[in-house]
Amino acid sequence: MDRNLGDGLYISDEQVQNFRKINTNPQGSTVENINYSIILSIDIDANGIAWLGTSHGGVLILYPNKGFNFATTTPSETLSDRNITAFLISQNGHSYKGTLTEGLYSNRLGKSYQIEKAIDRAKVHTLYEYRDYLFIGTGLGLYIAKNGNVDQARHYLPDQKKSQQSWSIPKSDFGWERSSQA
Repeated sequence: MDRNLGDGLYISDEQVQNFRKINTNPQGSTVENINYSIILSIDIDANGIAWLGTSHGGVLILYPNKGFNFATTTPSETLSDRNITAFLISQNGHSYKGTLTEGLYSNRLGKSYQIEKAIDRAKVHTLYEYRDYLFIGTGLGLYIAKNGNVDQARHYLPDQKKSQQSWSIPKSDFGWERSSQA
């Protein structure tokens, strides 16, 4: 799968030679619906189900050989169904949804999505999991949570535009090393 901002979703053949556009309108209409054509994030779970974050249509779920459906919210949830900029299903099965302006939501404390209060309410650009670490890239810095404990996430680079500091991650032990540029 490839994402192309504003132009929809395309899937390739096994040789990655030919691409065809996928209709991302969950209603099945042949009419192009801009709400579902801007794909901001893609995550494929262990069952081969693709979870697509769209700019104005919330999260779409693509079931193999069955088509699309909405990832819906219940009335008790506080998560807006719009502007999902990043989506991740963690190794332990928890789902994380990053939004354009409202920060990060997850279902790690139960079945419904709740806001992660330890993460500033800002645009979530990316979510990434590496070993026991969850990386949350936001407009207000980088957050790193160990073992899925978002409540204890460490905040890095909050003032990067003002700072001359750089950070690196040593490959040997995944520890943190701070250096200053001259």
